[in-house]
Amino acid sequence: RESDAAVALCERCVSIFLCSNVLSTARLGCKLDLNFIARNKWNCEYNPKVNELQIIRKPRSTARLFRNGTLVCAGAKSIDESHRAARKFARIVQKLNFPVRLLNFQIKNILSCGKFFPVHLADVRQAYNKECRSGQLFMSSNVQCLHSHVTLQVTL
Repeated sequence: RESDAAVALCERCVSIFLCSNVLSTARLGCKLDLNFIARNKWNCEYNPKVNELQIIRKPRSTARLFRNGTLVCAGAKSIDESHRAARKFARIVQKLNFPVRLLNFQIKNILSCGKFFPVHLADVRQAYNKECRSGQLFMSSNVQCLHSHVTLQVTL
């Protein structure tokens, strides 16, 4: 079946390409006073209209904290690094006497890239016609694997 072939293509491509960014979210289980956190941490930027930004060095990643206790972690190179970074950010906030627990950790996006072989978009569109949506404005093709919820965007 064509959809099984698309799933196999997605699995092969995920194992070939190098992961360059992982975006994850988590709930901290409590409301946060962002102004207090920004005043007491040295590596924070605070924008009252939006949210707060923290940066840690190992693993190198950035976190956005929201008042409702949502944590968005970006910049890690793997899923394990992203989870470790989220735990570190939660621990940083916990040290400021907030009753923090890392809840509902989810990977939202994995950005991978590679230039290992030439890609012929016309062949990809022809082989995976049902799963493929071609972009008309620029040279790219989207292949959406329905069973594994993976979307590949092939760009020249």
